[in-house]
Amino acid sequence: MNRWKSTLAVLLFVPPLSAAELPTLEAALRDKAEEILKLARERNAKNIGVLKFLVRVGNQPESDNVGTLNLGLANRLTVALVLACKDEEIGIVANANEVLANRSANHLDAEGRSRCFRARGFSLAWGDPEIFVKPDLFITGRAHLAPDLGTTVIRLEAFGEDGQIDTSLGEIRVKTTVQTLIDTGHSYLITRKTHPELFRGARGGEDSDLDGPAVNLSQRYSAHLTTTPDDSLPDLDSDAPIRVRVFYGDEPVPVKRGEVREPQAGQKVWFRLENLSDEVHGVVLKVNGENSIFRERLPDAECHKWILKPGGSVNVRGFQTSLGQREDFIVRTPEESKANEIRYGEHAGTFQITAFRARSANSPTTPQTNPNPPSPPPSATVTEPQEAMAAIARGLIKPEGIRPADLKSLQRELRRRQKSADGARGLVDADTNNPQPHPVEKVTFEPDPTIPVMTYTIRYYKPGGNK
Repeated sequence: MNRWKSTLAVLLFVPPLSAAELPTLEAALRDKAEEILKLARERNAKNIGVLKFLVRVGNQPESDNVGTLNLGLANRLTVALVLACKDEEIGIVANANEVLANRSANHLDAEGRSRCFRARGFSLAWGDPEIFVKPDLFITGRAHLAPDLGTTVIRLEAFGEDGQIDTSLGEIRVKTTVQTLIDTGHSYLITRKTHPELFRGARGGEDSDLDGPAVNLSQRYSAHLTTTPDDSLPDLDSDAPIRVRVFYGDEPVPVKRGEVREPQAGQKVWFRLENLSDEVHGVVLKVNGENSIFRERLPDAECHKWILKPGGSVNVRGFQTSLGQREDFIVRTPEESKANEIRYGEHAGTFQITAFRARSANSPTTPQTNPNPPSPPPSATVTEPQEAMAAIARGLIKPEGIRPADLKSLQRELRRRQKSADGARGLVDADTNNPQPHPVEKVTFEPDPTIPVMTYTIRYYKPGGNK
């Protein structure tokens, strides 16, 4: 008996894994996808849909619109499910949130969950998009970023047509990455003063080593804005290498504590990005999570960037849809939902500016006029698990071009996409005063460090949270 008690005591006091020892979000979702498919087979579910997650940061209430993470988690889990399928015995719905975006269904109560199954227009991620299917099982979840932002806990939930929640999938605990911070609308600024080691050239370490500074600074900036002013922090408006100015029509709009007033219907919205530093920077500007270049919804590190030389600037008046054309921004504010409903659409109510410092030896000082620069030398062999993890991180279930006819074709398409495959992740504005059409030029850009030195979220619309 005493020996049993001693063994039990040892088990009870095993310390939890530290953030550095935790799995990545992508690895955890890949593993959970297998469990979800097993649950689907046990419940004889033929088609699965994944719905937008609720997200809670620290002690704040849960919300369906913390940032792009809400829908991003659903998209990444959808990709993980597609890659985990061994055959087409179980179908993965590609457009579950799009279908429910204009319906009164929601998954916050049993009746709302049952109504999710009455909607029409669901289609699989592969095959003919005009062939509609009926989901038999929906998966969703609740994500909670710890108050110190170091870890994220995700509790998965499943429900069928009876509307009853199944929590048997349990929860996962992962380390919070820079992209998760960006996706939840956190801001930070890394400078030579705060982290001089990051400005000494290529470090050669793992990218995960760089999450720590971003997590620490994001937590401090969040506290600075809400509870505890910290004058030792670099100021995002006066100390940042990139200054962003927001305009409604011809009027500059002041940014106060990361917020601007809401634009009026029909008002033209545009931005001026200025490089105040003596180094080249690549800047990602997203409106509601959509990149101003090519409307990309990729992680910021993989997005095309506006390349700004020291002292340079660019006026961004719309989405650059090609090397020669742009579409003016139209910023819409969603109507407030009822208290017990979830907005399933992609709206985030934010302008996000993320800046990457250029590697000095590779910094473009003049635009490269070749619109199709040569691809870089082949990199080291990428394994299939690495390809899968990269695909889950991107969370893009709809490949460009022709829709894959079957599951295996879709899996190959998702895995084959390589980070920065075209070797050109930057655009230089050819004429900042030129109206549509708007010509730009491609250049090669390589960041150092690989994480953003600055990410600044400006919120123009903040809906109430869902509890």
